[in-house]
Amino acid sequence: MPSRSQMLEHYSAVSGRQVDDIDYYSVLARWKLAVVLEQTYQRGGDAERAAAFGPLVLSLMQEAAELAESSGYRG
Repeated sequence: MPSRSQMLEHYSAVSGRQVDDIDYYSVLARWKLAVVLEQTYQRGGDAERAAAFGPLVLSLMQEAAELAESSGYRG
């Protein structure tokens, strides 16, 4: 498996896009997924599958917050 930096370098070379603000998109992706899973969790009621999303939502939001705090991105 390539490292994160190797993958970003390859993506940048192949796409021609800048990856300087990748942390912003990583935070956004975690936050958006947490929102979608929270909706599923709330609508699921007593469903066992939906109940499994509760801890995952909290984990994703915590990861997003930690990455946002530790990121050098100040867009």
